[in-house]
Amino acid sequence: MFPCVAKAQAQTYSLSIDQPGFVKQGGDPNVSYLGPKGSRFVILSDTGKYAGRFKSVAQVDTERFSALRATFSGANAQTVTTDANYEISKEVLLDYNYRLEYGLDTGVLAVPFKLQTNDGTVTAGSTVGPYAGFRWRRTSFIGSFGLSLLPLQDVNASAVDTKVGITGAGGIIFLLGKQFQLGGIVGVDHLGGSSGKLYPYENKVWLSLSIGFTFIK
Repeated sequence: MFPCVAKAQAQTYSLSIDQPGFVKQGGDPNVSYLGPKGSRFVILSDTGKYAGRFKSVAQVDTERFSALRATFSGANAQTVTTDANYEISKEVLLDYNYRLEYGLDTGVLAVPFKLQTNDGTVTAGSTVGPYAGFRWRRTSFIGSFGLSLLPLQDVNASAVDTKVGITGAGGIIFLLGKQFQLGGIVGVDHLGGSSGKLYPYENKVWLSLSIGFTFIK
């Protein structure tokens, strides 16, 4: 499935197959066009059907295109172009008929643990905050910045106090299979003030893994 429209407009997809069934917006609904394999497009809207515009159209040799016309009933003698918007039914453009090529990647970054590099201690993970980055096919390069809860041990008390700090992180995330994500993250926590002087990992680099699922193809 496509992500939200605002995000999809910042992403470029490519067709994994020769895809028939595109109809020009405002044109004859009985005339369909072929999107050649490898053609790249963006999504403009997702209301009942997909509407988009092609950024580039792959070439199709005459023999192959003739075979496609004979196979797909209703496909006329033209391929899609880059100077028009097209619509296509969601039942026709299936998930495995396209893939994300590149574009904006956003989400929420959470790490299950933090390996503190200054002393090798493993501390509790947390939600770092929203992230943004650039995705190229199955790889995303991301950066994240947000508020986080950091445990602070008071030497004069047995209880562990929790303070709100600032965390910055970055890393690389890989899409494994269809929706499973695995990545390596490096980050820094900052409390500041008197709490920062007591926090043993103030501005120290930590390492972690990012494990999760994505709903973006």
